Amino acid sequence: MPHKFNDARRPMLPRQRHRVTNWTEYNEALRRRGDLTIWFEDGVADFGQRHAA
Repeated sequence: MPHKFNDARRPMLPRQRHRVTNWTEYNEALRRRGDLTIWFEDGVADFGQRHAA
């Protein structure tokens, strides 16, 4: 999105407080931001197979 679309709200946008020093970790955190991991207990898969319609 071009800069001019945010121009009216520019004073309301917070400025960056800290300078990134570990870019590898920062990039990995951004990549994982949208990652959703779901954990199942051991017996859950067996329960679903036994009670399937």
